[in-house]
Amino acid sequence: MNDPGIAYWIAQLHTGSRDERVQAARRLVDLKDPSTIGSLIRALGDHDAAVRGNAILALVKIGAKAVGPLVKALGDENFAISYHAGQALEEIGRPAAGKLAEALGNKNPDVRMKALDVLVNIGKGTGAPAIEPAIRLLGDENANVRAKAALVLGEIGDERAVRPLIEALGHADANTRFKIVYLLGQMKGKAVDALPALHEAAFKNPELRADVKDAVREIASDVKRPSGVRKVSKKPEDLGMERMFRRMASDVRQQRAAVRF
Repeated sequence: MNDPGIAYWIAQLHTGSRDERVQAARRLVDLKDPSTIGSLIRALGDHDAAVRGNAILALVKIGAKAVGPLVKALGDENFAISYHAGQALEEIGRPAAGKLAEALGNKNPDVRMKALDVLVNIGKGTGAPAIEPAIRLLGDENANVRAKAALVLGEIGDERAVRPLIEALGHADANTRFKIVYLLGQMKGKAVDALPALHEAAFKNPELRADVKDAVREIASDVKRPSGVRKVSKKPEDLGMERMFRRMASDVRQQRAAVRF
């Protein structure tokens, strides 16, 4: 039986029943034809998971020629298309890294953050190729992009994230503040300069106190001495927190970890 051709499968992909759309997407996986890239990207917004999954697979099979259009699709107004374009780029992997790095200069801050997310996922385990792009975005004009870059570097454990994380702690939303506190704790001795900011955050945001205590203990376990920790409050309800920081300062001075100042 003769294949009805690409035009037929594309039409089925967009206008067919659910089963016909799935069949068309599967056929386009086999064809691996670059002329179908636009139609496959459109199919990333299909409400059926099987259609979307096969569209992603078809784009991955096409490979490098699909990267440019997929990067552009990161900025699509349709969230499903944007999200699944990112998935396809992750599956393509390192061949997509160059175009994704270029997207860090996109005028749309959402595209810059999504491109960084994809680079992070491509480099899972090593941090590469996300480290340099994240460092570059630490100087972004958009505060949300800077905070995103700092979070990425914090997750990787790069000490260059400490200053931007401290900056972000002052203006981030509640969920992000919890994440920043956790990441600073995980960075241990690298985050010693964050102690005053953590101290202040604990008094301004009582809901953070338990998490700050945990972070401070992690940092204190890994350094010789702290940066200056100033007293912020004399309120009775804050005395417990003050005592914790004083004990922390004493404990830190006694540590023998290999952190040099």
